[in-house]
Amino acid sequence: MKTLNARLKNLISEKPELSETYKRFYGNYRGKIRTIKGITIFPIYGCRTKPPMCFPKDICNYTEEGRKNIHVKLKGYSRMILYLLNNVSKGNSTEFNDNRISLLVGQQGRCHVTGELLNIGNMECHHKIPKRLGGNDSYENLTWIKVEVHELIHAVKEKTIDKYLGLLNLNKMGLKRVNSLRKLVGNSAI
Repeated sequence: MKTLNARLKNLISEKPELSETYKRFYGNYRGKIRTIKGITIFPIYGCRTKPPMCFPKDICNYTEEGRKNIHVKLKGYSRMILYLLNNVSKGNSTEFNDNRISLLVGQQGRCHVTGELLNIGNMECHHKIPKRLGGNDSYENLTWIKVEVHELIHAVKEKTIDKYLGLLNLNKMGLKRVNSLRKLVGNSAI
């Protein structure tokens, strides 16, 4: 801090300009906040750590009891996993079919935008960056969403957008996620 103060004393401001990220990570930080040329410095000494959670030793792929414990954790959406295993998307790659099952487990059977539980028949696996724009079938490029949300992401007519916005009743975070997905497919933000 002495070096920072000595070398940048003319550029340091005592009035913080806090970004959303700063508020999220250091919202409760009570130390001195420094801003240099409009950018608030993240205080490394303000980091808080959590003790690592122990991995349960009873979960194991190689024992019958261990596999039961794995399946108990997947119980809430095991029906959807079974459905996806039995209904392979024939027009897509094996990578896509594998990643969509892994992603459903990763999202805990919930819609990425609304956070609601997905239902068979009202869920779609969406490519964040479409294949026509250079996207691929990787895990990071996929997300599970409700059918209405998928329609909203690809909608271009104002009437259609208003219809699905009324149906979904999105909060601030949901609207932010829809807009980020719309930008990735080449549509304007709502």
